[in-house]
Amino acid sequence: MARAQAEMKHAQDTATRMDLSAKKVTVAAATLESGTIKTLADLDTAFTHANHALALDHCAKAAAHGLESAAGWAGAEAKAGAAAAVADTKALGNKLVSGASWARDEVVKGFESLGNALNILGQKIGSSEKAEPVNVGA
Repeated sequence: MARAQAEMKHAQDTATRMDLSAKKVTVAAATLESGTIKTLADLDTAFTHANHALALDHCAKAAAHGLESAAGWAGAEAKAGAAAAVADTKALGNKLVSGASWARDEVVKGFESLGNALNILGQKIGSSEKAEPVNVGA
């Protein structure tokens, strides 16, 4: 539980960074397609941001895994209660890493679902710790 909460706290800026990275990659792709890319460094920067988004995806999946593991230890009822949030978070991570289109609201909903599931599990096991809300920016 503590590991998953730590991952959630660490991921507070994840959605914002992914959004910015996606915008930069989109701009670089459009520039490349139009034949107006200026330097190799611009292309390297775009790929750097894409790989950064990929790394951030792993944070979401690690938090989902932590929730799934903690809920499994807490029992079948807790595991069943966490299953939807785990599945949603893993699906979001897969979508982000695949390059599919995603919206800021999807990221917000995914992290809210994960945080709510962590808090419900925390109540069931008597923990007073709460998942930090994820700030995805404007």
